[in-house]
Amino acid sequence: MDGPADIEGGLALSVDLRGETVTRQVGWRARRHAGVIDIDARGAYDPLDFWDPVYARKQNGIVLDPDEFYILASREAVSIPPDFAGRDDALQSARR
Repeated sequence: MDGPADIEGGLALSVDLRGETVTRQVGWRARRHAGVIDIDARGAYDPLDFWDPVYARKQNGIVLDPDEFYILASREAVSIPPDFAGRDDALQSARR
């Protein structure tokens, strides 16, 4: 892209609901009562102590609990400059 990005109204991304070829994993759901971590201790923790894997269903979909925190992969590559911040907002799906 040449020139500054026009993201005034936001940037829509799609979630990869196909997942990895073998496992069909599409993301992670945070465990509710995991312990506090030291963010400076890289590699010191087992991710499964804090996250549960989320797998795609046979129809390439997932059901999200609105009271849970998820990390999902987008189909598009995203790079946010260090002097900017990113935020995700819930959008209603166009497909039902």
